[in-house]
Amino acid sequence: MSKAYEEEEEEEEEDDRISDKSDHILNHIFSFLPSIREVIRMSPVCKRWRSLSLSVPFLEELMELEKELRSPGLDLTVCRELRSLSFGFNRFTDQWLQHHISRLPLIEKLTLKLCHGLKRFNIHSQRLKYLCCTHPFSDINATLYTPNLLYFGYECGKVDLIFRINSFNHLLEASLKLNSPCQPPCCSGDFDESWYSDMWYSHLLKLLANLNCSNTLSFYAPSEKALQIPKNMREISPLAYSKHLKLKIHNSSGSINSELRDALSWFAPSLETFEIDYC
Repeated sequence: MSKAYEEEEEEEEEDDRISDKSDHILNHIFSFLPSIREVIRMSPVCKRWRSLSLSVPFLEELMELEKELRSPGLDLTVCRELRSLSFGFNRFTDQWLQHHISRLPLIEKLTLKLCHGLKRFNIHSQRLKYLCCTHPFSDINATLYTPNLLYFGYECGKVDLIFRINSFNHLLEASLKLNSPCQPPCCSGDFDESWYSDMWYSHLLKLLANLNCSNTLSFYAPSEKALQIPKNMREISPLAYSKHLKLKIHNSSGSINSELRDALSWFAPSLETFEIDYC
């Protein structure tokens, strides 16, 4: 073995001497760093730093650390102080998500953005106040038991996605964005309105009914046709209790036609304020 190689190996051992410290000492060191991003940035200092850094007890916020969150063995349940959690473009199972949310007693904010692997899951949380979910073209079935939720945001391209929402007693605001089912949100051009079938409208009504308890609803529709519920399907107004509606319509004529006006007066009859924007 060359002398240069031996010297390099000795230097690496000296540089990583901190790996010999206990988890308690490393967590104490982490507590002096200003943010979890700084903890991750400093991970080359120690071989164990990166794996331990995402499981520190004092952690209160975790924002879209994409690569680090793809580890199947990652355990966030030790982060008892975690209040905000954001997943972006991650892959994990329904069971993994349910396990962690149910064991984070202080979690108040959760964002799920284009997360692969989610199919059928439940979220039980008494403390959760903010939930935002973006799944434009994925099949998903979710049940939410979040009685103290204040904000719910949902973006999708397939209204047949199933969201069962229970006990939104305090929901102040909801945001629903429907993208075209035929193309990604970034694409422009005309929508294929023939896609709007009775089945599509049926799923939309169920989705809106889940948000009926919201004081304010911001609703982005891909076209005027998407809101023109057929008269033979108008039974119970899905937004009978909504007080404030902010509507944004894509690919519109720029004015409310008689069919759209009639549909709006039916599915949200108790509005106190109404805003509409064409884009």
